[in-house]
Amino acid sequence: MVIPQWLSTYLNSQELLEIEKTIAEIELKTEAEIVPVIVRSSSSYQQTRVTLMLIAALVFLIVWDWCVPHLYWDYWYSTAVLLFLGLGFIFIGMPKLARLNLVRRWMTVRAEEMEQCWKRAKIEFYENRLHHTDQSVGVLIYVSMLEHVVIVMADKKIADQLPPDTWQSVVDKLVMGIKNQKMADGFKKGLAECSSLLIQHFPVKMGDVNELSNHVVVKE
Repeated sequence: MVIPQWLSTYLNSQELLEIEKTIAEIELKTEAEIVPVIVRSSSSYQQTRVTLMLIAALVFLIVWDWCVPHLYWDYWYSTAVLLFLGLGFIFIGMPKLARLNLVRRWMTVRAEEMEQCWKRAKIEFYENRLHHTDQSVGVLIYVSMLEHVVIVMADKKIADQLPPDTWQSVVDKLVMGIKNQKMADGFKKGLAECSSLLIQHFPVKMGDVNELSNHVVVKE
């Protein structure tokens, strides 16, 4: 698998294979099905682009109001140049600026980030068919890089025995790995924690089959 640029500083192809191998080994000992999903961002955060464009438009109007009376060369030519620059600033510059991770995070409150992460995690849970295992034992490990958020979501059989806060240690290890740009290490520690919980409560049964792929899913 080709690692996208936004993920390559955190994870390489060899490390990705090692994570997948670890998942396969865990699933030999538990009936659970683990699917890790790594996304660049949980949302496009369109409100960031709109807000920046509105701010830029306000700045442009202020500059326009000050500049137009002071134009000393050909009026129509200078007005056209000023208008062209202003529109480029608003409609080209601001959308590009809004794509920067630092800007997105700075202009988005944490509560909004968490809401978008949970929404996307639920979507990925169903898109990756974690609700379709025979025994309702799917486990999603969702990682959103922009927000540095990790969510562990389990299907009914597991969720009935292990409440959401059970996975906090798994989450903490993965988040620390992302922050330290040692994502593979975070995954190894998180999966080890996950393994001990699942093997203890949901050991593999006779005739168990691997229902879902062990691949790490990477998406924008």
